Amino acid sequence: SKHGNDKDCPARRVLPPGRVQKEDARPTPLEQECTLVPQSSAEDVAHSFADDITTVMLRNVPLRYITEELLHEFIVAGFEGKFDFFYLPIDFRTKRNRGYCFANFTRPSYATDFVREFHGRRLTRYSTKKILEIAPADTQGLEANAEKYANQRVSNPWFRPMFFGDADDAGDDHDGEH
Repeated sequence: SKHGNDKDCPARRVLPPGRVQKEDARPTPLEQECTLVPQSSAEDVAHSFADDITTVMLRNVPLRYITEELLHEFIVAGFEGKFDFFYLPIDFRTKRNRGYCFANFTRPSYATDFVREFHGRRLTRYSTKKILEIAPADTQGLEANAEKYANQRVSNPWFRPMFFGDADDAGDDHDGEH
């Protein structure tokens, strides 16, 4: 990329502490072109999460990734059964994802484990210079995400927000049974 790790790259903008990127923000073509480098280590980001954060926004997802491929990355990394909501917004004009996704974990500890696993990492299915960044999402929790995305009018189920499991059981141990 001609912008490399340049400090002038618009994708390197730093948000003030406590502020997160709006969920509907779309990367500009210039941002998509930049090599994206996280501002903080995975451990620093994980430690910055409040004790009640369960929903994360994963930024800098390579645009070629489709839902199945990104879910596969999560599962291979050991997060199968640990999240109950997943949404990879698709740009229907370009037929590619918008460069970010959301996942709600059934426990805050799973969200911080996810940060430690994916923040600052590159996904490997496609050649990319994009470095993943994770932040708390504006909308937190399964119920709030279900309410927010309840009226999605998308016919293809792979393009809609996905909900897994029984919302009443989310995060409960039920004496070790799942």
